[in-house]
Amino acid sequence: MQPFIDTFVHQFMMPVETSQFILALWLLDARRFSEACSILTHPNIDLRMYAPAVLNILFDFGEHSLALRFYRAKHAELRTIEDGTVALRVLLANNLVSEALMLERKLSRTNLQCYDLNILENLLYFIFNDRVSKNDVPGLFNLPLDSLECNAL
Repeated sequence: MQPFIDTFVHQFMMPVETSQFILALWLLDARRFSEACSILTHPNIDLRMYAPAVLNILFDFGEHSLALRFYRAKHAELRTIEDGTVALRVLLANNLVSEALMLERKLSRTNLQCYDLNILENLLYFIFNDRVSKNDVPGLFNLPLDSLECNAL
């Protein structure tokens, strides 16, 4: 595949970053997630528009720890409810409940396009179900919940 990409890049005079981005997309499509992420997390690769989509792909294929590494490396811009939701899912899948709560607070205070007021209730529902499924109901009392979150729970 690399000789084809090199020829294509040379013929169309593409910048190296663009060719690397295309290669990374191909690797994602081939489910070679680790290789794709090593390219996509390079500082020269600009993913502003695509980071949430990549995050969603990694999450949907069960690559939760890789999704977390990608999220932290690229500081994905969360523009929509769906972007925020996938970031929260990644944090919760990696058992980062406090960080998920902090992100939810940040999202609720920003001008997230069409912010869903039920996002807090959904987050708390996932947290509650996660704790119950792990027989860790006392863990709910150790969470750093504010008064609004306690009432919603």
